[in-house]
Amino acid sequence: GRDEDAPAVYRAAHQAVRSARAKRYFAQEAVDALRGLSQRKLAMASSVRQEAAQLSGQARSAEQAKAANAAEMSARAAEKEQAMKALYAECLGLLEQAAAEFVSTDLAADCLLQAAQVRLHHLADAEAYVGTLHALIARFPASTRAPACRRQLAEFFFGRRELARCIEEYRAYLKDYPGREETMEVRSRLAQCWIEAGDKAQAVQELEALLAAAPDRPAHAAVLAQLIDLCRDLHLDGKADGYLQLLLHRYAYTPEAEKRETDPARQKQRQVARERLAGLGAEQASLHALKAKHAQKQEKDLVANWEVHFDEELGKMEDRSKELAKKTYEQRVRAEKTRIELAGLKSRAAEYDALVRSFVERMKAAEGNVSGGEPTFAFAGKTFTLPQAEIQLKSYLVELKALSARMEQLSEL
Repeated sequence: GRDEDAPAVYRAAHQAVRSARAKRYFAQEAVDALRGLSQRKLAMASSVRQEAAQLSGQARSAEQAKAANAAEMSARAAEKEQAMKALYAECLGLLEQAAAEFVSTDLAADCLLQAAQVRLHHLADAEAYVGTLHALIARFPASTRAPACRRQLAEFFFGRRELARCIEEYRAYLKDYPGREETMEVRSRLAQCWIEAGDKAQAVQELEALLAAAPDRPAHAAVLAQLIDLCRDLHLDGKADGYLQLLLHRYAYTPEAEKRETDPARQKQRQVARERLAGLGAEQASLHALKAKHAQKQEKDLVANWEVHFDEELGKMEDRSKELAKKTYEQRVRAEKTRIELAGLKSRAAEYDALVRSFVERMKAAEGNVSGGEPTFAFAGKTFTLPQAEIQLKSYLVELKALSARMEQLSEL
């Protein structure tokens, strides 16, 4: 899975095998390989973008100085821009190819999500970003990515102050995913959108639906406070008074209730509670001060003990220095062994790669042989039927992947 031929190898294996399980396996590997190639193209495009920006700056400076090479610098900058666009196009093409060709895999939706991020953060194409996320939701409605993408779109539009489109996305979320854990938060955000859009009546409806869905939710104190203010603004004083009573009785301990308390006796009780809380805070601060003082005394005692045992500690440090030198030598020996093992693994990986390619070619040739009887072919001194070949091919590829994993592990060492 390390070079540009990997997707083709996995695609050929996907077409050659017959069992559904094997097809799923090779489809996942093919998508993973295509995503890896797209990441490489993206890194190359980012590098070329930096070069293009640097050349553009040099060209502007040359034009201002009326230098003779100003036109040449501008042309080079334009070439880099074109190369950058081509690399971004290749990156997006690989991601969309993976999503379209292997639509049944778990990674296909991730490919479209990655393409959307490239369009937004690298190409600054907001509408293409929106279109890609909408395509993901439409093509993969059962994917775990779809609800998150719907919320992502709503928050994107809210940040751009496109409130109508934001409201549309939040409503679609509530319609398509009514039972999800995030539904409460989405409904709260939708109410905020209505407030920002100037439609307080719609905001009241959303907040009331939020209350009805989970009446005893602790966070509803803030919802009730919002409802009280909105109903007052809409001259719905009866509703506002009802919500105020609910806030004061069910959520009496909250700051929202304390702020809106109207009963003199309860106001006095709250004042007494605040004074007691302030006293507890002062006592806690005093205890922290005593703790800090005790810690300082312990630190002084520790310094005194260290001075007494300084020579002993110095001897221990010398012993540790010798031990460290020994460990350093052992690490160098291990590094040399690792280098030798890595070289051998690279050679074995190249041999396995050639072996897999040759095996797939023999397998495809045997599959096309319709002369009669079950197709077979010979390879490495053995005769394979097609079902046996599928098992052997998977074994080869698993071994090749294990070699690659071990090489990566050794490279990190």
